[in-house]
Amino acid sequence: MGVSGRLGPIHLGASVYQDDLFLDLEGHIDPVSGIPYTFFFGKETYTERFIVQAYSIGTKFKNLSLDVGVIRTDYDLHEKKSQVHLYSGSFFYGKFLFNFAIRNEITPSYKVINGKLLAQQSQNEIFSGLQRSFGKYIILGINYNFYLLREISLNGTLFF
Repeated sequence: MGVSGRLGPIHLGASVYQDDLFLDLEGHIDPVSGIPYTFFFGKETYTERFIVQAYSIGTKFKNLSLDVGVIRTDYDLHEKKSQVHLYSGSFFYGKFLFNFAIRNEITPSYKVINGKLLAQQSQNEIFSGLQRSFGKYIILGINYNFYLLREISLNGTLFF
């Protein structure tokens, strides 16, 4: 469920929804104890449903758009809530759109790093992109880190 609105030059948004977590623990070992995670959890997989809260605020001034967002997740798996802070900006110049964003994740969750399941408290990622419109019906673009895999991707949009 969500709500969004405008207050003068400011736009606001908020939503709350339910999501699922699935961890495949098979073959992953605690790096400190050397004990398999299947021993700690008593099974080869871990699943849970959890609540996500998302909030955003932004504004647009001429050709520049700026946005800030926060995503809060409350897992049963952890005592602390995880948070993702998003800071983004877009600049329109003629037929071009330049995008840049920073994503800061503060979480007590586990990530697979070099084949090991490790706790990582904070992680930063950047995103950048360039899009160009061709007439009224086509937009082509190139992005860095669009899927948070530190990759370069191409995108296209066709309007009917």
